[in-house]
Amino acid sequence: DKKENIETALKLGMHAVRFIDYKQAHSEVNDVIRDQNSCFESGDISRMLTVKELCDYAAVKYSDRKAFVQFTGDSGSREITFKELADRVESLRAGLISEGLSGSHIAVIGETSIDWMILYIAAVSGCGVLVPIDKDLDTATIVLRINAADVEYIFCSDKCRSKIEEALSECSSVKKVFRLFCEDMPKGNAQSADLPIDPDKTCLILYTSGTTGAN
Repeated sequence: DKKENIETALKLGMHAVRFIDYKQAHSEVNDVIRDQNSCFESGDISRMLTVKELCDYAAVKYSDRKAFVQFTGDSGSREITFKELADRVESLRAGLISEGLSGSHIAVIGETSIDWMILYIAAVSGCGVLVPIDKDLDTATIVLRINAADVEYIFCSDKCRSKIEEALSECSSVKKVFRLFCEDMPKGNAQSADLPIDPDKTCLILYTSGTTGAN
């Protein structure tokens, strides 16, 4: 049966849906999987299409468990539970929307951190298109990445600030630079983040070690 075929394809990965006409598949997949309440009640994560759905589900199921632990040197660390993660993602997501970043291309550059992960999840959850940039790249290459991806906003760590400031003179599309630190990032409330998430819409431009050419 067609419904069972779609569900099976989803469990194998969205690319498996290629055996059906795309427009038809898009409609039928949405019919099968968009009932979020059913997903939560059954715990069937294979029917969740967005990172936000997974984050919210984990906040309920694993509320007080550690989601991330960040080692800060000198045997120190920062921790965040799944419930805290979901709350901060929701607050930042609302903040990004209220700041007018919805639909924008947003770059992030900095060390791996809890703040980086919170921004990642918030940005790809219907806010815009996230563009992660390797913190170890030279300034010239950073300029290429920013311009090729039409980046409008940048979140950067303190250690990467000088590189970004140097790059800005050659990046005319950039409107504002934010500090990549939870306390300084935009905040809002859940009501202001009432923005639907289209699971088929591009939310990430990712440059990898296999990316070739100038960009």
